[in-house]
Amino acid sequence: MNMNIYQKDLDIIALAQSKTYPKLIQGLENITGRNGFLVLSEMIIDSYLQVENPNTLTSHIETMGKVLCPANIEDSEYLENTKVLKCACGKKHIKNLTLMKYGQSGNFDLIILGSECINTMLKFVGKIPDLHLFNHLITNWSIYIKREARKYKWNSCFACDRWNISKTTKYKKEHRKYWCLDCAGIGGKVKCIECGFLRHFTKSPTTKEYMLYCSRCFYDPNIKKISFQEKLKLCSPH
Repeated sequence: MNMNIYQKDLDIIALAQSKTYPKLIQGLENITGRNGFLVLSEMIIDSYLQVENPNTLTSHIETMGKVLCPANIEDSEYLENTKVLKCACGKKHIKNLTLMKYGQSGNFDLIILGSECINTMLKFVGKIPDLHLFNHLITNWSIYIKREARKYKWNSCFACDRWNISKTTKYKKEHRKYWCLDCAGIGGKVKCIECGFLRHFTKSPTTKEYMLYCSRCFYDPNIKKISFQEKLKLCSPH
């Protein structure tokens, strides 16, 4: 499919519905040298982050051994020795951002797209039915952002792995901080994270940590075990 034939139609729709879209495409063209929205199809999501401090982001990227596009960060016009993050569209002071892998440049590995830009593009996704690749791309990015953003407000259940345990709710029962209502039984019982068998919520006499497995799974040598703290990090990454 020759996507270039849809460029004019998509630009007309975007200009009519959004002030963000043309700024984003111009910004991406300045960064990558690629014309139009086609550069979006060359990008892959690396991660979604909610960042208050740009130093946190730069440290995170350096830890990964990656290089952020210089156009995504600049000195603050208000505070000395302070950096601010920018979306590829030029909007500053963004906090909800998506790091995109872009392998066509030898100078950097990642480009920041603000989640607002992606959600704005979603407004006109589907306006050109034959543009399957673009529609599929933006829709999947938006779904990914919603899923990852939820992890900042919710933890996942130890047993079923659904992100349905509120970070802000003050649960009266300790086990409800880690097991959702569907995976917690009567009398303070919780499901084994391996087989789902209901067992008493209790601490290990040796490690003093809450136990995750029923006795059968705990003593089964074929089951790879995980500690309570390891599970907690997986279920509460932020």
